[in-house]
Amino acid sequence: MANDIGRCLREWRINKIFTITVDNASSNYITVKELSKHLTKMGANLMNGDHLHVRCMTHIMNLVVQDSLKESSVSIERVRHAVRYVRQSPARLKRFVEFENAFTNYASREIVLRHYLENSYIEVEENVGEILSSDWVQNHLIASEDTDLSNMARKMKEKFDKY
Repeated sequence: MANDIGRCLREWRINKIFTITVDNASSNYITVKELSKHLTKMGANLMNGDHLHVRCMTHIMNLVVQDSLKESSVSIERVRHAVRYVRQSPARLKRFVEFENAFTNYASREIVLRHYLENSYIEVEENVGEILSSDWVQNHLIASEDTDLSNMARKMKEKFDKY
């Protein structure tokens, strides 16, 4: 594959290459390594190929998110089953709506509960680069009192750091 890419670059008269962005397949690692040798021989490998292999950030984020979804799939499936169970019966649905209304009324009167419900999520005002920084993940997610969130964030960070 590296030979074919090198041939195309010569045909297209591309004389200098700084980076090549690929996903994380092991065959791509080998291809880029071999291509780097070809580019060096051609005099087209900028900075000795130190920055030639760039992993695709979108692909890495997709891998991290897919792993996280696997972690939460049990919880998601339980919620889906609960929704199906409630929707299967008009009587259950009516009781659920009554419960929801009672809970909402209680929450509107109970200041502590209302504060918790209004503030129990993480506000994200930082840009993506700052969110992915280890400090943000460490301070906001891994340090969370929510053990499930903390464990999931720790695993996501380990996977992200791997790449």
